[in-house]
Amino acid sequence: NAAPLVEHLKLNAKSVLHVDFNDHHNFNANDLKNIKNKFDAIDSNKKIMLTTQKDLCRLSQDILTEMNIYFIPIFIKFHNESSAEFIEQISNFVSKPTN
Repeated sequence: NAAPLVEHLKLNAKSVLHVDFNDHHNFNANDLKNIKNKFDAIDSNKKIMLTTQKDLCRLSQDILTEMNIYFIPIFIKFHNESSAEFIEQISNFVSKPTN
């Protein structure tokens, strides 16, 4: 749900243009062209694109080099003290030899 972030940005930025996609959206060439066209149409030299780190991974390299992009990083927080156990399990799994 992007609404809280969009509202926060509207309170703190001169202008906000929100381009909405469903969660886990796979960006196609038309999506990327639309994003780029909207970005280019903004009449300011002080413009940025803000996205999530998750969506950043799905954007094409071309769009990343042509736009001033910032991302909101992903942080993982465990609700209890199981983080060390989880990391150990993952490390053991990825270090197992394959047959």
